[in-house]
Amino acid sequence: MFLNCIIETLNTNYLSKSSPAFAGAKFYGLASQVERDKQTWPVLDSDKEIYIGLDDSFPLILYHRLANIKYTNDKYPNRVIATLDFVIVAYGSKKLNLTASELERYIISQMPESLTPTEVLEWDGVYRVGFTLGSSNLNRRQVFDQEYSNVEYRLGEDDVLISHSYTMSLIIDKDCLNTDPCDDVVITSTCEDATAENSDATFSQTIASGATGIMPDNIFRININGNLVTSVTSPSLVNDTINISA
Repeated sequence: MFLNCIIETLNTNYLSKSSPAFAGAKFYGLASQVERDKQTWPVLDSDKEIYIGLDDSFPLILYHRLANIKYTNDKYPNRVIATLDFVIVAYGSKKLNLTASELERYIISQMPESLTPTEVLEWDGVYRVGFTLGSSNLNRRQVFDQEYSNVEYRLGEDDVLISHSYTMSLIIDKDCLNTDPCDDVVITSTCEDATAENSDATFSQTIASGATGIMPDNIFRININGNLVTSVTSPSLVNDTINISA
């Protein structure tokens, strides 16, 4: 049904761009819940059942869990309208430095009403993908118990954990209901490249996301009566003294 592809697009093109605070965040794709020894927890929806934990080494961890699906016939033959109820679960560690309500607003603000025709065009047999917002739960204990039933409570004092329900409306060929060419995807959000300039813009340097910018050394050329006497090299942004002896 192209669900992994759709969730990947939603994460990459929309949710990961919600806030600069999301830099370094981990966006999981379609998740499901498994139960073992009366405990329930989320896993990435694949045969390997990759555990989705609340890892505070990331500022944000977000995943989508499918709850229900309803089908109705479309007006065109061989097409169906699938109405899918999803839950977004978002964990913010202390590094995120956002309250639960702030995190919710960032997510809600970037949820599109529908994917663009260009985005949908990539999937043959899919004709429309729309989204309708639902309700949010900002009570981290309730969300934890819903997602990690009978699991030891591990949230830190400054951690936030929220959920938001939304509905996806999908018009699709019946032949594509069992089609999903996208693998389970984990997206790590990154910062945009930065630009460093001096005050008169005679120097400019592009610094790739995650890289370290190295400022060039300053070169001081000392001329007396128009003649170069010596040159001195000094690191940028360092207070230094040049002594000239007569």
